[in-house]
Amino acid sequence: MDSSPPVKNVPKPRKKQVKAINPLYSTLEDVFIRKFNAYFEDKLGDCASFTPDCIFGKRHSDRIVESLDDIESLTDLSKVLGGESLDGLLELLYGIIVEFREGVDFQNYLQSQKQYDNDVESNMNRLNEEIAARAAEQTRLEAEAADRVNTKRKQTELFKEAEIERKKKKLEEDQRCLNIFKRAAYEPSEENEQARRKCLNKPLEDTKKDRTQTQASNDPILEPLLDSAAPSFSPTSPGSEVS
Repeated sequence: MDSSPPVKNVPKPRKKQVKAINPLYSTLEDVFIRKFNAYFEDKLGDCASFTPDCIFGKRHSDRIVESLDDIESLTDLSKVLGGESLDGLLELLYGIIVEFREGVDFQNYLQSQKQYDNDVESNMNRLNEEIAARAAEQTRLEAEAADRVNTKRKQTELFKEAEIERKKKKLEEDQRCLNIFKRAAYEPSEENEQARRKCLNKPLEDTKKDRTQTQASNDPILEPLLDSAAPSFSPTSPGSEVS
């Protein structure tokens, strides 16, 4: 048997990964080295002119542990170690990996990791639901506020229209009464006098209601027309002179 060590180009260790290595994996380092040393003694014994770590040592074990999550076959393991290896070495190391993964500790780890992932997903779903609910509530509140603004605007517009119509009718009524007053003054008759008194005797409640609902008109000519203190004109007999 050739006692010279096989040519082995070990890839340079990768930079430290951001992802932390599973703490359980660190227990594999000693297992790899211990079982390989026993394998080395069984295969080469005292005829080897080199030590076991020339073929497989801590740097190789670290390399496997670092890439353990990516090793699913002998081919994957060969890519991790690189170069040539001692006959049966890959099978030995991969068997250790399989045995480790089937162990109770690793299965418990997988179960706890699965539970952790489920909890994270559940919390994320809950947070997303809360965010969506808050967004929906905000949208509802904004819609209600917009509706209130629109309703108030419409009410204001309706009130303005009603106020314009009321003032228009008041102006027409004032103009009508003004004409009646003029006729009663310049064309004395029983009919004109009754019409004049009817304008003067307009119910006080209507006047108060109008003044409480809207501001009084600023027209200095029209306002005195409905004043209850407006002067009355006494009818005179036909042909008499107006003093």
